[in-house]
Amino acid sequence: MADETEIFGAQVVLKQSDGSSILDATESLTAATIERYRLPAETVGEARKALEALGFRVVGDDGTTLSVEGSRAHFADVFGLEVGATQAGVAAHATRIPDDAQSFVADVIVPPKPSLFP
Repeated sequence: MADETEIFGAQVVLKQSDGSSILDATESLTAATIERYRLPAETVGEARKALEALGFRVVGDDGTTLSVEGSRAHFADVFGLEVGATQAGVAAHATRIPDDAQSFVADVIVPPKPSLFP
């Protein structure tokens, strides 16, 4: 069984006040495309504080996502994420977003572990 206290990183995809996020982009992601989905610094700051209040460590942001860290157990408790439970090469996604984060979180994604050898 995996260590429930092991620290994992995830990308919290932020959404704008109209509910759209970078995940809704249908065109190629370019600097111009990304700029359309970038949130105001004040909104990103509020999202950062809310995620920290939920017990996550925010380690970076790009205006469309926040990079967060937390334990396997905490991701499972807060977002329903079974971190590391997916097969190699498959990202894990949130199965629930807490009420106090729904206004700014579109999804939480844990990238898959790399598969270095077939």
